[in-house]
Amino acid sequence: MFASPVFLLGSSVATLYAALFHLIAGRTWRQILLYWMGSMVGFLLGQLAGELLSLHWPMLGQLHIIPASLMAWAALFIARLLKL
Repeated sequence: MFASPVFLLGSSVATLYAALFHLIAGRTWRQILLYWMGSMVGFLLGQLAGELLSLHWPMLGQLHIIPASLMAWAALFIARLLKL
């Protein structure tokens, strides 16, 4: 399961989003772990939403990249607003 291409690509993209967000808005090293977890959860929820709603937006293989990316960024901004 953890070696599937969808999981590896999704976790790589979510990690990239967390790193970019921390580069722009992060202050402490503790925040990068929180941003990473938030990005992963948001990306997973977006992927599930895209799958359940049968969205046919541009996809990368089986990865619903647009809804997953939107949810990952939303989770990052929510984490920032909550000042975690």
